[in-house]
Amino acid sequence: MGKGYYSFNFASEAARSMVWEMGSVVLRPGVLRLELWEPRTLFEIAHGIEVLVNIDQNTLDRKFGLFVRVLVDIDLSYDPPRELAVCHKNGETVIIEAEYERLPDLCSHCGNIGHRVTACKLVQKKVGLKFS
Repeated sequence: MGKGYYSFNFASEAARSMVWEMGSVVLRPGVLRLELWEPRTLFEIAHGIEVLVNIDQNTLDRKFGLFVRVLVDIDLSYDPPRELAVCHKNGETVIIEAEYERLPDLCSHCGNIGHRVTACKLVQKKVGLKFS
C-alpha cells in the first residue's frame, strides 16, 4: 500500500488470531509489532493521558488493526495530549496520535462542563447580552 502501511487479508478468523498471537511479524523492510494491543501496554500508554477506565472489547479481541479504543478519565481543565511517545524495550520510540470522542464542552469563563463561553449565563449577565 506504500508509506509504511500494509493490508492483510486472512482466509479465516482462526488465521487472523494466529498472526495476532505471534506478537511480531517480520516484514520487509521492517517489523510489524503487535505488543501495543496488550492490555498491560494499553494501561501504560493511557496513563500518559490520565487514568484508563476501560478497554473496548473490540480492541481486546484485536478486531481493529489500525487503532485501539480505550475509555480514560481525564481532567478537562487542560487540553489532553494529541500525541504520546511510547518507548520500546529496545530503545525505539514511537509517536502515537491520540483522538478523543465526545469530549464535553467546557466553559473557559466559569469552568463548568456542558457549555462554552459563548453560551455562559455568567458572561451574558455581566455584559447584558443574550447569545443565541
